[in-house]
Amino acid sequence: MKVKRMLSRNKKLSQNCHPFDKLRAGSERSEGSGLGKRGILRSAQDDIVPFEIVSKYSGLVLPLVATIVVFIFLIGIAVLKVGFGGRYIAAMTSTQIAARSAADAGLTLAMHEMNKKLLVRPWDNSTLPSAADVRLPNCRAFYSYTVTDNPAGGYTIASTGKCDRETRSVYAMTSRTAFWNYAIVVDGDLSFKSKTVIDTYPETGGAVDIRTNSVERGAVELFPNTSIPGDVAIGPGGDADEVVQVKSGSDISGQVYAADSAINFPPVTVPGGLIASELPKVGDVNIATGGYMYPSIDLVQRRKLTIVGHVVIYVRGNMGLGNGTRVVINKDSSLVLYLGGSFIANYGSEIINATEEARNLRMYGTPGCTRIVLKNSADFYGAVYAPDADLVIDNNAKQIGSFIGNSCEIKNSAGFYYDTGLLDMDPTNEPSFFEVQRWWER
Repeated sequence: MKVKRMLSRNKKLSQNCHPFDKLRAGSERSEGSGLGKRGILRSAQDDIVPFEIVSKYSGLVLPLVATIVVFIFLIGIAVLKVGFGGRYIAAMTSTQIAARSAADAGLTLAMHEMNKKLLVRPWDNSTLPSAADVRLPNCRAFYSYTVTDNPAGGYTIASTGKCDRETRSVYAMTSRTAFWNYAIVVDGDLSFKSKTVIDTYPETGGAVDIRTNSVERGAVELFPNTSIPGDVAIGPGGDADEVVQVKSGSDISGQVYAADSAINFPPVTVPGGLIASELPKVGDVNIATGGYMYPSIDLVQRRKLTIVGHVVIYVRGNMGLGNGTRVVINKDSSLVLYLGGSFIANYGSEIINATEEARNLRMYGTPGCTRIVLKNSADFYGAVYAPDADLVIDNNAKQIGSFIGNSCEIKNSAGFYYDTGLLDMDPTNEPSFFEVQRWWER
């Protein structure tokens, strides 16, 4: 700023003014020219002191304001662009997710339909499940799937999901898996009491896989000093920490995970052409090769039932083994036992499979078979498939084979050994289900 002063008195008089007199000075805006700001200083003696303020930035304010406005406008445009871009990406991502979800839903439904076909025997692959443009509930997405026979074995499922302009496809290779591929499969609870031994046979140290459809809290219980040397699968959507309860000193060496889908248990169908028979009231009994049907079997008084050759038996009612009784399967023989009622092997009874292979004693429980109790004193070699039965193993002998049923409780320090020889069983002739072997997407 430049201040031009014109004094009406001499310099000496101005210097002698009291400081407070100068503070009384007033100013007023001048009129006329735009040379700057003009005013008048008044002293105590009413001396007139005119002054003028001149700015060197005169005329730059308007361009500066305009620049700031343009800058703010550009920032606003950029923010709007980012916002619209984010909304577009979010909408596109949600559409892609919906399309993928629809494809997964189609794959799951195809697996369900394939397992549903297994309930009808014999198996017929002349017509395989398919669907086209099925809308996913509460969504804009649709799915379609086809199932084709794979020349290399098994079946190929192709499922496509669509949502608006997005398309996703998933594929899976599936094949029939015999229930015997698992050591234990149940629909409900599994309970392993203290010091239960779980291993493989004939060679120890292998993996023992266990599975349940349940998602209830504590459905799988491992009491102290019990170990599972393999995986434990629980029902779809289950919380592993809630469903599986592992007590102190127990452990699971493999993974604990929720299965993709629940296992359907095909009902047991009793073969036709069986000969109606009855056991004699007393004495030991030998049954030779053939198929037989009995109303019930109740062995008592230390009787022995011997299987000679390859035998199929259907017991329409209950079957019980009393103290000291024995069922013996000779070497080079086998027994396929269909149960229409409960099976109870009481303390002191023995089921002796001389072949020492579980495949040579297979027990199938119809819907009427709701309970299987093994208190036998000898080692038990056998594979049990009884979807509606609760299995109780209450002895300190070895149970060697596989168990498929409603629930399973192993107590009294019993040992359960999975017979790996069951892996060689043909799934087309045994209770089985379709299982995904591998999958991929495009």
